[in-house]
Amino acid sequence: MKKLALILSALLFFTSSLSYACTEHEAAIKDLEMELAQLETKAGQFPEIGEWVKRAETCHHFTGEEPYNEERGIFIKQQLAENSCDRLSCDYESLKSNLADNTAALEELHSAKNKYMVQSSASCN
Repeated sequence: MKKLALILSALLFFTSSLSYACTEHEAAIKDLEMELAQLETKAGQFPEIGEWVKRAETCHHFTGEEPYNEERGIFIKQQLAENSCDRLSCDYESLKSNLADNTAALEELHSAKNKYMVQSSASCN
């Protein structure tokens, strides 16, 4: 009887922990969606910056995420690949060059770069 109680306690603990992790993840997604909507509004005057910001946000989010199972690990890798996260800093440099004569656009781009801590890359081709 004690074994059954112990097993049930462990099962209850595991399911409540899993439920908490899912709820926490859903809340983080909602927060990111709200923040992204604000950024889209701000970046609306420069669509190319808006697209870069969406990618930067996605890359920033998934780069720091630990996969809690194999399926999640595959999903994270897909997101990083689909958003060309390995090219983000090079695309920043390209945008910066293309917008060199637009001070407002450069300020917005620079602000986004700092927010998402994108490192400049010397290996852009």
